[in-house]
Amino acid sequence: MVLIGILRHYVTLLLNNAPKKQPAAAVREQRALARSALLRSTAPLSPLPPLAYRSLSAHYASCLSSGEYLKPKTDSVAKEGETPNPLEMPGMEGAMDGIKKQAVMMVPNMVLMQYISVFFSGFILMKLPFPLTLGFKSLLSRDIAMPELDVRWVS
Repeated sequence: MVLIGILRHYVTLLLNNAPKKQPAAAVREQRALARSALLRSTAPLSPLPPLAYRSLSAHYASCLSSGEYLKPKTDSVAKEGETPNPLEMPGMEGAMDGIKKQAVMMVPNMVLMQYISVFFSGFILMKLPFPLTLGFKSLLSRDIAMPELDVRWVS
């Protein structure tokens, strides 16, 4: 099990995509908004002198209102009423990453289940605590050819 965990770890590292680099304008906008939010949230207990605080807040207010720190609008934004192309959705890459990681987790589980099925074929493993109909006999005890065996016994 330890080797399977190590193998899963390295396979998921291989399947991970490198994070996309954001354009410089988008990073500048995010950082300016974060700095202005930090300035606003620490206003009552600001360590800055009042004159420096007022000049800094006036600077951020003028730059954000003029759009100096904001990234330029792109024309790729869908118009209202227009359905977006599902192949160009940005969230699809994240969904595919999740599917890849789940597949990496499921494949070793399927191999282990097959190994256990082959290893324990013909042995009675457990008894279910509830009654079942005869239709489940072929599913639960397929390797044991005993017609008088109760359906609740699982091989």
